[in-house]
Amino acid sequence: MKTLNLLIEAMTEVVELNKKLEMGSFFEIEDNLDTSTTIHSCGTAACVLGYGALLSGTTNTMEEKADTLWDELYAEIGKLLGDSIVSPAKWQRLGDAKEYCLLHGWPTDWLQEQKHLTTSSTSQDALDYMLEVKKRLQNS
Repeated sequence: MKTLNLLIEAMTEVVELNKKLEMGSFFEIEDNLDTSTTIHSCGTAACVLGYGALLSGTTNTMEEKADTLWDELYAEIGKLLGDSIVSPAKWQRLGDAKEYCLLHGWPTDWLQEQKHLTTSSTSQDALDYMLEVKKRLQNS
């Protein structure tokens, strides 16, 4: 769970520094990116993938870092569970989480307690959800 752990590490730092989380689209206009320094072209603080890309430390452009993290997260935990963490839309995060649970025999009652899936997510909400996902993956 290398990628999930990296995203958890990134969100832990975000929570500790009291940074804002904005789950909106992380590339509104890709042509406006300063590929060496920023992922904030959409005017938001950053999303889960954005903060993960900033922490990843590779020499790729921010777009490449985010795309790579997304691909690696899908490979590790699947598209549905991955999207339940990184999708910009809370309705999609919740829907994908429910679908994953149903397909894998997980209960769904815990999902309503996860603010990352049901409200405008904060940094702490995203971190709490990722930690819960990791715990459930390790126990399944």
